[in-house]
Amino acid sequence: MSALERRESVVRAAIAAFAIAGYHGTSTAAIARRVGVTQPYLFRLFPDKKAIFVAALMRSAEDTRLAFEGAADGAEGGERALQAMTNAYAQLTVHLPLGADADRTAGFFACGMLGNALAAMGLPPNAGRQGSVQEGRGVSACLPRRAGRSPWAR
Repeated sequence: MSALERRESVVRAAIAAFAIAGYHGTSTAAIARRVGVTQPYLFRLFPDKKAIFVAALMRSAEDTRLAFEGAADGAEGGERALQAMTNAYAQLTVHLPLGADADRTAGFFACGMLGNALAAMGLPPNAGRQGSVQEGRGVSACLPRRAGRSPWAR
């Protein structure tokens, strides 16, 4: 496998790892294990964790753009295109093949993307929603929790 192919494998593994555990909850060692490489090799491909995160974010954005383009292609009317794009976005997620609810999954990922974007910008975890800083809830407030279960659990 070439370095370019290995780099792509790292990016794909990082997308999954960051989606599950977030930026701070994902270690470079965990990403390396997912790919089957050593941590030193990982750092030959990327200078640091932040660079891996940025590459994963860029890949996710490109995958989303391509899915939206494909879904909207040929759709007549704004509402139909929007619905097609919504369905395409839901299909991008890893949880739907496991039987998760599309609306809850989309909401989960929307909150996750917001949280990741805020983290990448260096904003505190309680930023992101108007009024939430004063309430002390922050971005984490948009993730429903039920007795320790994940937000996408039924």
